[in-house]
Amino acid sequence: MQVDKMKRNTSKQYHRENHISCWRKIGLSQKQYCLNQGIAIPTFSYWLRKFGQKSENLGSPRFYPLTVKDSPASPSSIIEVFSKKQDTVVLMPTGGGKSLCFQFPALQFEGMTIVISPLISLMKDQVDALTANGVPATFLNSSVDAQELQTRMENAEKGAYHLIYMAPERLSILGIDTWLKACNISALAIDEAHCISQWGHDFRPDYRNPNSFRTAFPAIPIIALTATATPRVRKDIITQLNLKEPKIFISSFYRENLHIRVIPKKNEIQKIVALLKTHKGESCIVYCFSRKDTEKITEILQNEGFSADAYHAGLTPEKRSKVQDNFIHDKIDIIAATTAFGMGIDKPNVRLVIHRTFPKTL
Repeated sequence: MQVDKMKRNTSKQYHRENHISCWRKIGLSQKQYCLNQGIAIPTFSYWLRKFGQKSENLGSPRFYPLTVKDSPASPSSIIEVFSKKQDTVVLMPTGGGKSLCFQFPALQFEGMTIVISPLISLMKDQVDALTANGVPATFLNSSVDAQELQTRMENAEKGAYHLIYMAPERLSILGIDTWLKACNISALAIDEAHCISQWGHDFRPDYRNPNSFRTAFPAIPIIALTATATPRVRKDIITQLNLKEPKIFISSFYRENLHIRVIPKKNEIQKIVALLKTHKGESCIVYCFSRKDTEKITEILQNEGFSADAYHAGLTPEKRSKVQDNFIHDKIDIIAATTAFGMGIDKPNVRLVIHRTFPKTL
């Protein structure tokens, strides 16, 4: 009884922000930090409760019907399957809660989960949400300077993170294999997994790099997630990643709250302005084909009195980060962006998305 009471009391003490900050700063794993401090380690059920209380920061509070081999299932089933370290393939629409399917299990696993993600903006968005909830996570990408990158990699070796995000291109960097083996890796999650397949609409050769994980870490589970994949693409994902009898979850893509319209492009600027005026003061995204287009549209919208800014890969990391933060926190209403700004950004109040030109594929 005394032990149980101590655990309950110290658990509350542990979850204070000063403890969470301490283990990050000194580079210890949360388990080792707790042992050193003589305080209780937070349980998986605690993190589930914590995420549940702040689910708006981590994914859509609404989930959509799923099927597992034609049997009814739910996102909780995905979490349960992957938590048992079984290979998993998930097809779920944007906003359906894909990230939760690997974030929850990552809190249960002893080591660190590697997350392969294609866009800097998506990495930052998810890591910001995780750290805001007290979950130790970070990312490795080109927006991080060399010294900070080295610090994060050293902290990862010490077990300081539950999740670490990186682009697929980083897996081809010389010496990365040695670093990965020095870390305690418990799982691999691959977001936008359709990029793996040569039959996918957005094939990226560097997305084939994760297939070496199965050879280097044969015992770790792999979860592949995407919002779009034909049967042929799904088969290719399974083959390329060498998944072992994976559970396949396929969701319904019907979204009753979404409406799609195709409008003739003649007098496009006037039409874009008119559409945005119907959503004055609301969050909107205008996707453009080129960096130059984003700057041009932004200037036009600002002259029309809109609160707008541009986002593209040509901006400095500091500028991109500032624009993204301003949009996420409603400091600007409209963002004119190239596809460098991901559709998976976790912002629940986006009311209008305009594609100024057709995407490369339909």
